[in-house]
Amino acid sequence: MKLKSNEFELIGNWIYQENEVIEDETAKRVHNLKENYLIKIATDISGWEVLYQDPNDKRYWELTYLHSEYHGGGAPSLININVQLAKKKYGINI
Repeated sequence: MKLKSNEFELIGNWIYQENEVIEDETAKRVHNLKENYLIKIATDISGWEVLYQDPNDKRYWELTYLHSEYHGGGAPSLININVQLAKKKYGINI
């Protein structure tokens, strides 16, 4: 499923179920979007955050992990960022 024009954040979560940790539907969608739809543009200096672009509407999306207290930063999230932030943070010439 592509990103909708009214979406600005996809915040994934982990679900604890029967002594097991699984990703919620949003986290699964984030993985699907980054693997099959979004175009990778750059990775930040830490290597943890990645800038993607939606090929349809050209918006920029940052893949990030919002739960530093969890192993690997927790479930993935995609957050829409503006061009100015993308230029500054990722040092790209857009």
